Amino acid sequence: LPKGLSVEIDDSNKFTVTRTHLKSEYKGGTIVNTEVKEDPITYIKSNAVYRIKADKKYKSVNLRAYLLPYGGEAGRFEKVSDTEYLFYPSSNEVAIEITKAVYDFGNLLDYDAANDTYKISTAAALQAFATAVNEGNDCAGLNFKLTDDIDLSGATWTPISNFAGTFDGDGHTISNGGTFCLKNTGTIENLKLQNIAGFSVSSERQGGFCVTNSGKITNCTLDGVTASNVLKAGGFVGLNSSTGTITNCMAHGITINGGDAIGG
Repeated sequence: LPKGLSVEIDDSNKFTVTRTHLKSEYKGGTIVNTEVKEDPITYIKSNAVYRIKADKKYKSVNLRAYLLPYGGEAGRFEKVSDTEYLFYPSSNEVAIEITKAVYDFGNLLDYDAANDTYKISTAAALQAFATAVNEGNDCAGLNFKLTDDIDLSGATWTPISNFAGTFDGDGHTISNGGTFCLKNTGTIENLKLQNIAGFSVSSERQGGFCVTNSGKITNCTLDGVTASNVLKAGGFVGLNSSTGTITNCMAHGITINGGDAIGG
């Protein structure tokens, strides 16, 4: 099963077998046989019905089952809810995969099914997105679009950790926050960050847009960064790796005071 899915089997679909064997011992010149019960073993009936549930990070899922190892349809799903199915397998060697998933994000992001894009319009939605990434969802294959300017004044901003999706700022601005991303392996485009007062990352290497870029940053602007007492810091990124690209981007209003390896 893919990560995030669990299986439940009703007791009616199980049966327990307790085997016995004879234990022979030599006592007083005589062989004595004693019946010993083994630990019970629970088996699943061949026609068992499985309950497949998606965890709370999903808003809805579509599933597919196929025979191992060569493929082919291997069972029937009966939908109970958007995140729960009953599964009637036709074989005991079956793999299940998610063919389509819509994530929850605390119900704060609007999902545009026609464009397969999650829309972010508020500070609360942006923070819900960051929380999801920081809880281990790198968002690979997912698309996000900023649909309004967002002011993070007064908010506690925690940078998104390892991002592998696509984030389209659509020309909008996120202001008065901190470092946007710790590690970008996806695509960040058409986004403006404004008034970054210090770096919200307690590490040696720091940057305004992201600490390490191994993906793509395109058509982005950094306007106003002030930081002091830092090492190995860049206004835009702390480190652009060999696979990272920064294209058609601008940074201005950068003031960084610190030790070695300081750049704009």
